[in-house]
This record gives sequence, C-alpha cells and structure tokens, in this order.
Amino acid sequence: VARNLFSPYFQDTMTRAFAAINTSDPHLCKCSFLFFGVMSRVFSNCFDPYLDRVVPALAASLKQQESNETELSMLSIACC
Repeated sequence: VARNLFSPYFQDTMTRAFAAINTSDPHLCKCSFLFFGVMSRVFSNCFDPYLDRVVPALAASLKQQESNETELSMLSIACC
C-alpha cells in the first residue's frame, strides 16, 4: 500500500477497524488487528496516536478463551 495513496482513507478505515473489534464476530476482530499491524508499518509515526486504543484492545483479546478447536482451525485458514 502506497502511503500517499491511502492517506485520504486512513482515518475512516481506522474508525471502522475499531468498530469491528467491538463486535461479537471473531473474524472481524482478527482482521482488524491484522489491519492495525499493516497500518503501523505503512504510517509508522502517524500510527502512534492509535496505540493507546490498539494495545489495550489487543491485550484484552489475547486474554479471551477460544470457544473450540474447530473455530481455531477456521480462523487460521481464513487469515492465511
């Protein structure tokens, strides 16, 4: 992703990604965290203001227990 091409959409997509982590859909949540990872590399210092929201959300997500092994397998396949 070229930073200058995506810049106009950065704020809106960040807002949508934060909304997705607050849903009950584990796929949307996982995709949001992947998106945050990409955006942190592309926008580096411009991503810093979002860290105070991303890090606690990621930590909370890591503390959640997965519902079953099938779901874990499906999540791995969907994101690869």
